[in-house]
Amino acid sequence: MGMTAAQRISVNAAGIDDPTDCAEIVSAEDWKTVSDIARRHDDGAAPLSARHLKRLQVTSHAMNYYAMVGRPITPANVHYTNQLVRFHLQIDALKKKAKKDDKEPT
Repeated sequence: MGMTAAQRISVNAAGIDDPTDCAEIVSAEDWKTVSDIARRHDDGAAPLSARHLKRLQVTSHAMNYYAMVGRPITPANVHYTNQLVRFHLQIDALKKKAKKDDKEPT
């Protein structure tokens, strides 16, 4: 995700050692806890930017989706720039379409 070693310490302090760990972070309260931990400056850790926290959230959504559809989790599948950016765009488009479809009268 383009993090420095010190930022990786922050992510590890939040309990995320592997992309699959993101799947356990679902609720807004969970993300607030991760955000609070990842923004601390103790133990040689560097705070995470909003960009990195967003990438962790996208990874979390992808891990849950992959588990739901039975897609294997490989390094290639969780590469943010090559895969997860497109995953995020597609999921957002589907969510917007679903909201639009719900609003239209039948």
